[in-house]
Amino acid sequence: MEAFVTEVLRFSSLVANGVPHTVLEDVKLRDYIIPKDSVIFTTTEAIHSDPSYFESPEEFRPERFLTAEGKFNTPREGLFPFGIGKRQCIGESLARMELFIFLTTLAQNFSFSSPPGKKIDISPDEIPIINKPRVEQDIMITIRK
Repeated sequence: MEAFVTEVLRFSSLVANGVPHTVLEDVKLRDYIIPKDSVIFTTTEAIHSDPSYFESPEEFRPERFLTAEGKFNTPREGLFPFGIGKRQCIGESLARMELFIFLTTLAQNFSFSSPPGKKIDISPDEIPIINKPRVEQDIMITIRK
């Protein structure tokens, strides 16, 4: 379940861009100069879909966060759905815990599937700044016995 939650956070990149930052002095980044007082954004979505960090990033694959023994392998690079550094979301541990409990409870008690002849679209709605899930879909939810 931990690998599933982590892949949901990577794949969805709910907040596609980080909070704006201001460059305090001229900075050289590879062949580019970023002038002092420029406003910059991190693009979480671009990093979460970068093949140099994640093989086949367009595929939803929770197993990418599991070892060969089936143990959860905490990602070290390329994943920061709650930001990074001193401005990282202070509620990350609470959010992860709630996601884990909520999704585990749902998975233990219900089965989710698409109705016959229909498909579930997990691509986000096109809304600037956030990746909003598509909610106008038919999903079959049945109680597990």
